[in-house]
Amino acid sequence: MIIRFEQQILIGFRVYGPGEVAELPDDAARSLIARRIAVEVAPAPIREAADPARAAARRAVKREGGRDAS
Repeated sequence: MIIRFEQQILIGFRVYGPGEVAELPDDAARSLIARRIAVEVAPAPIREAADPARAAARRAVKREGGRDAS
């Protein structure tokens, strides 16, 4: 789980400061969230791969220099 620390904390030999983002195992992350030391960060949206036909059409438009306004 990806979390952002709200307070400074020492985990193992690593110090995490406020605002720092880290990926930790789910159970450890949930524990820190419950103790209000960290908050969960929504993962960045994953772009879905475009289907090959749309990708080819997009490349063709770029090669032509733009779309026609007709």
